[in-house]
Amino acid sequence: MFNFIKTTVRYVIKTASGSIASFSDGVDMPIISLKAHIEPVQDLHGYENPWPAGGGSNRWDEEWEVGIYNATTGQPESSSGNIRGKNPISVAASTAYYASISGGGTIRILYYDSADTFISSEMKQNAAFTTPSNAAFVRISTINYGLTYNNNIAINYPSTVTTYSPYSNECPITGHTGATVERTGANIWDEEWESGQYNGNPNTGVITKAVDNTRIRSKNDIPVKENTTYYVFAPQPLFAYFLDKDKNWMNRVGSNGTTLAKNASFTTPEGCAYIKFFTVNTAAYDKNISINYPSTDHEYHAYQGETIPVSWESEAGTVYGGELDVVSGKLTVDMAIVDLGALTWTRGSTNVSGEYRFMANPPIPTVPAQSGNSVPNMVCSHYRTVSPNATYTQTQGVSNNLTLSQITLFDPVYKSGDVTAFKTAMSGVQLCYELAEPIEYTLTPQEVRTFLGQNNLWSDTGNTEVTYLSKEE
Repeated sequence: MFNFIKTTVRYVIKTASGSIASFSDGVDMPIISLKAHIEPVQDLHGYENPWPAGGGSNRWDEEWEVGIYNATTGQPESSSGNIRGKNPISVAASTAYYASISGGGTIRILYYDSADTFISSEMKQNAAFTTPSNAAFVRISTINYGLTYNNNIAINYPSTVTTYSPYSNECPITGHTGATVERTGANIWDEEWESGQYNGNPNTGVITKAVDNTRIRSKNDIPVKENTTYYVFAPQPLFAYFLDKDKNWMNRVGSNGTTLAKNASFTTPEGCAYIKFFTVNTAAYDKNISINYPSTDHEYHAYQGETIPVSWESEAGTVYGGELDVVSGKLTVDMAIVDLGALTWTRGSTNVSGEYRFMANPPIPTVPAQSGNSVPNMVCSHYRTVSPNATYTQTQGVSNNLTLSQITLFDPVYKSGDVTAFKTAMSGVQLCYELAEPIEYTLTPQEVRTFLGQNNLWSDTGNTEVTYLSKEE
C-alpha cells in the first residue's frame, strides 16, 4: 500500500509598478489587473515650465530683420552681414541685464529715453550691462553674426540668468484616444529581421534601407521607454537609431546612428519611444542577439511578447488623464481640458491695492489645492502651475481658489484689471485640470496571462501597475 501525501499550493497577490512594471516570480495564470496610467502629453522644449510671450527671463521678442543700428546715432542702416531687432525692448533705468549670444558675434546695445531719443551704445558679448539712469528702451543689433537668426540671442533679466531661453515657451497639451501596452519577457526585441542595413542622413533625419548581404537589420521598430537602461547581448556592436513617439530620428549621430557596444548597457534618451538597429558581418541571424530589461540580465533569451492595443475614442473621446485597467475594461477619466479664452472672467484682488489677478466665474469643477501654499493638479500650455497664495502675491502663474475651486491666474501684463484684454489674451491657452468627480467608462475586458520567468509590461500613456499571482515561499 502506498501513502500519498497531498500538497497544497498557495498563491500570494503581488504588485509591480513603474515606468516598466517588471517581475519574474509570476505563475502561468491570468493577471489580476493591468493598469495603465494616462497622463497629458506636453513638450516643455527642455525647460522646467511653459511661459507666455515676455513671461520668461529673455526680454527680447526675437523679431528681427537684416541690418544694424548706428553706434553713434542709434538710427537703422543697412548691413551686409548682420541682423537687428525690429522692436524696442522696454527696460528699467539703472538696472542690470545680461546680453547672451552663442555661436559667434557680438551684440550692440543701444539706449533710448522715454521719448525714444538716442542716448548711447556699447558692445556686449555674454556679459552684464547696466542701463543709464534715463533709459526706457534698448535696441539691439549684431556685429559679425550673419544674416539669419539662429535662436541664440537673449537680453535677460535678472542679470544672473546668463543663458539663452526663448521669449515665449508655449507648450501645447495633447491627450490620448487609446493606449498601447507592450508585454515582453526579458528580451524586448521581437527577433524579426531581414538582410541589409539602415542609412541615416543627419541633416534631414531621413533613415533609408540599404542593400547589404553581409548585415542584418531589425525589421520592426522596437518599443522602448525613455530614460531607461537596457542590456545588449550580442556577438558584435549594434548600430542603432533612437526614435521619438512619431518615429522621428533623435540625437542624430553620423550616418550609422549610435553605436551600442556588445555585451554592455545603454540608456535611451528623453523622449525616446522606439529603436531600430543593424549589425556588422552578420549574413544570417543565429539566435544570438537579445536586448534585455532589466539591464542586470546578461544572457540571451528567445523573444516572447505581444502588443495590446486599446481604443476608447468612440466611448470617451480624447482622454488627458486617468487610468485604464486592461483586464477589467474599466476606464477612469480624472482630467479634462479647457480653453481659457472660452471662460468668463472677473478680476480679483492681490496683495497690492489696484492691481489684480483674474478668476473664472462661474467656477468649473476642478479639485482645489490642499492648502493655500500647495499646488493643484493642473497643467497649462502657457503658464506654470502655482499655489493659490502665489497668485494673490503676484507670482505669474495659474492655480485655483480653495473654497470655490475657481481657476485663478495672475499675469503682470494684465494686472491693471482689464477683463476684456485679459480674456482676449487667453484665447488658445489650454488648461488641463483634475476633475472633482471622475468619469467611468466600460470597455471590452481582455485576459492577459503571466509569462514564466521575466515579465515586462509598459504603456505609451504613462506608468503601469500589474497585480499578479505568485507562489507562496
